[in-house]
Amino acid sequence: MRPRVVSWHRRVQWPGLCRQPAYSLAYRSLHTGVSPALATPGTLRTDDVRTPAGTASQPKPTAKHRPATIRTLDPTRLTRSDHFTIKLVPNSTMWVYVRNPGGTTSRFQLALPSSSSVHDRSHPALGGFLYYYQPPRAPPLAGEIRFRITASDDPATFSSGTDVTTGAGGLPWCISLPALARNDSQAVLQYILTTVDRTVPQHVMDLARRNGHVLRRGDGCLYSFGQPFEMPLGYKKRHFAFAGKDRVVRTILQNVTAFNTGCKGRSAQEGGFHNWVPFTGTALCCFEPLMHPEHETARVAVIRVLRSLDSDPIRPDPEYGGPEYPPALLPREGELLMNLHYGSLRPWFGDVDGKLRKRTKNLFAPLGILFQNAVEYGSPYYP
Repeated sequence: MRPRVVSWHRRVQWPGLCRQPAYSLAYRSLHTGVSPALATPGTLRTDDVRTPAGTASQPKPTAKHRPATIRTLDPTRLTRSDHFTIKLVPNSTMWVYVRNPGGTTSRFQLALPSSSSVHDRSHPALGGFLYYYQPPRAPPLAGEIRFRITASDDPATFSSGTDVTTGAGGLPWCISLPALARNDSQAVLQYILTTVDRTVPQHVMDLARRNGHVLRRGDGCLYSFGQPFEMPLGYKKRHFAFAGKDRVVRTILQNVTAFNTGCKGRSAQEGGFHNWVPFTGTALCCFEPLMHPEHETARVAVIRVLRSLDSDPIRPDPEYGGPEYPPALLPREGELLMNLHYGSLRPWFGDVDGKLRKRTKNLFAPLGILFQNAVEYGSPYYP
């Protein structure tokens, strides 16, 4: 009797997979040296991360076409072999292989930004390069991984390419350095940055790892004045994360696009306190330092409305049922974001060093990182 042959299949649990939100793609030219903020971080997971000390086996790719393979994230070292194609399929993921200097191969899974609303059937796939971007006039913690669409696989076309963006605001899709460093499943990319390319010193990666817990899923980092971010007008509070020279700080700014009426401690019938949100839509905004003779030495930040998003324009909320407000309260492109304070119209502002009552936390204090970065790295908005 012939012996029974049993085929064994090892089941592999891939760690670190995070649920990827739906993104939209918009391919627009970006201004050199200006990196928009709050770009929604991408999601990665790695498999068989191998360094010269590793010995893990690597499963063979089963794709019919040449698999996506990279050797570097440094734009100055890119070759044709680092070019690969992403498909415009909603909520798609793909494996990207990494050729290590020692001849071993690793791979990680990249969750792509995508949206059916911009899916172009005539261009089902777009080719480009995954690369690391360090914004000028910014701290090392502001670094991020991006994907740039190019006309061909020739690295010479990289400079004329456009970065994949998220949402209608045109903010670059990215994986921030703190988000990358905090996740052990992304160790292969950490290895490329610190050991292969050496674009990120090990002590910076360690610093980013220690600060990674500050970020929530979907958070990006602000690091400079004039850096765009999306501001949904229909919410009473907004989360922000700021990247400085040696730390990442998070805060919640309340009533940025809302105003209060009444007095606390009273019922609604007696004119009690109420918070009103009269507008809806999304605005692309940025922080600026307040330049005023009365505030020459104070660290006070204001918000500039850059533009309204075509897909979600600024408009009065049709369901608003509160008191009347001055027409000038409506956010307008190119102007400062306004606010009502005890019935008086004035620009919204955050006083970094403002004195508060005891046991009251100054939620504007993290804005001080923008002032510190302006002094440390320079800023056209700040002397």
